[in-house]
Amino acid sequence: MSRTARLSLILLAATIAPTLAGCGSTAGIATPANSAGKTQTQAARPSIPTLDRAKLQSTKDGISASSYYTVDRARRRASDALWRYQDLREDWQRAWSDDEKDRIEQRMLVVLTDGGTDIRRMTANSWDYDDRRLNDMAERMLQEYDYLRREWQQTWDTGRKREIVNQMLIVLTRGLQEVANFYRSR
Repeated sequence: MSRTARLSLILLAATIAPTLAGCGSTAGIATPANSAGKTQTQAARPSIPTLDRAKLQSTKDGISASSYYTVDRARRRASDALWRYQDLREDWQRAWSDDEKDRIEQRMLVVLTDGGTDIRRMTANSWDYDDRRLNDMAERMLQEYDYLRREWQQTWDTGRKREIVNQMLIVLTRGLQEVANFYRSR
């Protein structure tokens, strides 16, 4: 599939995303027929975050010569993680069973946290101002994720767990988008 066609499909998915279900887990299969009669014990799935891939274009404006290589690698790694997340998001939207959605959500979290960890590792030993800013962005994102993960481990409420997973995905995608769009505002 060409990149333009893929981008068109993604943008189409982003426009209908508010009507689609979100993250979390319950037992059974969620189909339009049985989701209409949800009981109060079943919590609604919050929608998962969407991405605007058009904003992930590469720019070189304002990058210092000393940190261009590191910044470029970090931005590419963030974009790669976001592209993989978007592919998993499409798989998640096609999945009907909650168990399958749970497995996909776990892969989403792994892809996004691996991207953040790689960025933090790439920029950790540099003294360049731009590299330090990227390191701080990745560190802040991963610390927020760790806080939410600990909260997720301590709760037993299925609905609250769904909300926390959704918050984790939002924190990770927002942090990686900041890295991927670094220098676009300069």
